[in-house]
Amino acid sequence: MKRLLLLAALVVAAPLSAQEAMPRVTRDIVPALRPNDSVKKDVTLPWVSVYQAPAIYAKWWREVANCEHLVLPVELEPIVRFVQVNSSTFRIAPHIEEVYGYTQSDRNTIILAQSKVLDESTVKHEMTHQLDWWNGVDEGPDFHPFDTFEACGLHVTEP
Repeated sequence: MKRLLLLAALVVAAPLSAQEAMPRVTRDIVPALRPNDSVKKDVTLPWVSVYQAPAIYAKWWREVANCEHLVLPVELEPIVRFVQVNSSTFRIAPHIEEVYGYTQSDRNTIILAQSKVLDESTVKHEMTHQLDWWNGVDEGPDFHPFDTFEACGLHVTEP
């Protein structure tokens, strides 16, 4: 029942027209999160939803942890909540207007644009943020230290 309530709290109804304001997402995820598209990428999905991690993610977790020389806490991997935004990009704050992914490490939550859910590079990039958090890695002021991201080919990319 709790899972159903959480899912219901995360699902945001689609706007009635392209001119309407984009929906607000509950404070449970990111208060300022907004899809950037005025039309859903997939009309069968809500604007924001939790999704089951595809099986390939288990392999990607291991590859990132091995490359980064970090511990992958197997007991924590299953608790990560994956959220998709039904848009090509989304914003997480008024001054951060276009992103493909965002990780709330302290909440074990990875948020991805729906079009990037199976994009290996984007997913691994966000997994790196989560692994850094679990391993106590200080990501510094820009949250993308070269030795962590670039060394394993997980470039910082912007839309």
